[in-house]
Amino acid sequence: MERPSAAARESSTAETAPLLVVAVGEDRWAAPTTRVVEIVALPPVTPLPLAPPLVIGVAVLRGQPLVVLTPRPGGNPGPVALRWVVDGQGWLVAVDGVERLWRPGPSLPATAWQTLAPPEAPVAAAYRLEDGWVWQWPDDLPWRLLRGRSPEVREEGRHDAS
Repeated sequence: MERPSAAARESSTAETAPLLVVAVGEDRWAAPTTRVVEIVALPPVTPLPLAPPLVIGVAVLRGQPLVVLTPRPGGNPGPVALRWVVDGQGWLVAVDGVERLWRPGPSLPATAWQTLAPPEAPVAAAYRLEDGWVWQWPDDLPWRLLRGRSPEVREEGRHDAS
């Protein structure tokens, strides 16, 4: 019997892994548990002059400096942070609160939600529940927030810093 490739195993895991549902303002977002490694109280943040609008600053968590991002431009960061890891790089994403772990069914087709998605952050998938929408962030959310939501070119697990 042939073993599935690493990419196929990772894709399958990402599709079946539960999502962490969080609140950001009035919206509910879902973060992939394959990327969120810890939930912490947002530590004190040192602002960075001339940083992109979605970068709040830098915080130190257990001796490690981490860039702190917000998916809500111009708003105050929430009191909770998700420690997010992409390609070995750690980040903190500030949110208002954590609601639950959730294993969703299939997402809606993009044509059903693209015009309704909040403009603040990139959306990878959307789910309609009885009491509203849940918007799923992409795995590489920190890189996309730094680049202003635009899709980026990523090959071989490397970030395109252009």
